[in-house]
Amino acid sequence: MIEDIREKNAENTALITMIIDEITGLYQNEGNGRLYEINRLENSLVTSLYMIDKRVQDINELVDMMLEKEAKGDS
Repeated sequence: MIEDIREKNAENTALITMIIDEITGLYQNEGNGRLYEINRLENSLVTSLYMIDKRVQDINELVDMMLEKEAKGDS
């Protein structure tokens, strides 16, 4: 179960890195291309944030299962 949590956190880190890369890339564009990139970034961010939210929910479920198991005295 700990490995599952670590995996979900690694996925979140990768998504956050992707978002930062997208934002950084936006500032390297000039002129008319910037508006296109802003629209593309909006779509990318919304999708990425939903993906992160899902993984956070998964982590919370795993933690809840671990706490229940611990409360029952299981190892």
